[in-house]
Amino acid sequence: MLDFLNKRQKNAPSAAVEGRRTWRLWRRNLTKSQDTIAEEARVATSQLEELYENRLKEAEARLEEKFDKFFAAALVSFTKDLSNFLVKEEEKAKIEVAAYKVKTIEAVSQRAPAVLAKVTKIVLGKSLTSQDQEDLIMEAIDQAKKEEFLWN
Repeated sequence: MLDFLNKRQKNAPSAAVEGRRTWRLWRRNLTKSQDTIAEEARVATSQLEELYENRLKEAEARLEEKFDKFFAAALVSFTKDLSNFLVKEEEKAKIEVAAYKVKTIEAVSQRAPAVLAKVTKIVLGKSLTSQDQEDLIMEAIDQAKKEEFLWN
C-alpha cells in the first residue's frame, strides 16, 4: 500500500503547483466576476438613465400641461377684465361726448342771436339778388368767424 501512495505522490503534482492552479482559477473567476459586476453596473446605470429620462419627460409634459391650463385661465381672466375695462371706458367717453355736445350747443345757442343780428344787418342794408344774398351771407359768416362770433 505504501507503494501505491508513493506512486501517487510521485505522479501527483506538488502542493505548490496545485496552489498555483487554484490561485489561477480563483483569479480567473474573480476577473470574470469583476467583469460581470462591471457589466451589470453598466446595464443598471443605463437603465437608471433611461428611467430618469422617461420620468423627466413625463414631468415636463405634466408641467407643460399645467402651464397651458394656467395660461389659458389667465388669458380668459385677462380678456374678461380688459373687456370690462373697455366697456367702462366707453361709457365714460359717451358721457363726456354727450356733455361736450350739450355744452357746445348751449354756446352756439347763446351766440346765435348775435351772429344772426350781425349777418342780418349786413344783408338787409342792401337790395340784392338771391346770388348776391348768398355771397353776402357767406362773406358775413367769414367775417363773424374772424371776429370770433363763430368757431373755425
